[in-house]
Amino acid sequence: MNKRLLTLFSLIEPCGTFADIGCDHGIISKEILDKGVAEKVYAADISAPSLNKAATLIGRAYEGRFFTFLSDGFSRLPQDIDCALIAGLGGEETLSILDGAPSLPPTLVLQPMKNADKVRRKLVLLGYGIDRDFTFFASDKYYDVIRAKRGLIFDGYTEDEYRFGRDNLRERSNDFLRFLQMRLNVLNEALKNAGDPVQVEKLKRERLKTEELL
Repeated sequence: MNKRLLTLFSLIEPCGTFADIGCDHGIISKEILDKGVAEKVYAADISAPSLNKAATLIGRAYEGRFFTFLSDGFSRLPQDIDCALIAGLGGEETLSILDGAPSLPPTLVLQPMKNADKVRRKLVLLGYGIDRDFTFFASDKYYDVIRAKRGLIFDGYTEDEYRFGRDNLRERSNDFLRFLQMRLNVLNEALKNAGDPVQVEKLKRERLKTEELL
C-alpha cells in the first residue's frame, strides 16, 4: 500500500459490497477485506493475468466474500454493489465504463489519470453529488481523486470547479499549489517556444488563470 493506494483507500467508506474495477494485482481489494471495510468484494479486470494475480494475493482466506470477474467494467458483475473504485485509467476509459454499466452503485471513487474535468461533468449528469474532489502527489506524479454519491444534495459546479476540483479551490492544499506552480512553469516554457499568435494568446490566458489561482 503506497501513498497513492492509501489515499484511495481512505475514501472508501464501510459498505456491504465493494467493487474494485480494473483491480490489477488486487492490493486494494485485499486491504478492504483485511480491514473489514466491506462484507464482500468483487474484483474485476479485463486482463486474465491481472485477475489471477489478485486471486493469488488474496488466496482462500476470504472464501464466500471475495469474487473475481473477467469483465470490462461493470458488465459482468452482480448489481448489488454499494461502492466501486475505478482508479488508474484514463478519463475517457473511465467514462466508457460508466456509460457501459448496466447499473451504477450509490457511491463511486474515481481516480482518472487525465480528463478529470470530463469525469466530473459526467458524474453530475448521472445524478451524483461530489463530496470529495482533490489533487494529491504520490510517486512523483499528481493525481485527481473524486468521490461521488447518488442522491447527495449538490449545488452544482462552477467552470473552475469542473476544471480544477472544488476541494482544491476551497482548501488550496500544498499538493495543489505545487501542481499549479508546475503548471505555470510548463506554460512559461511553452510560451517561449510558441510561434502561432492564436496559440500564444491561448497560453497567455492559461497562464493568467493559473497565476490567479496561486
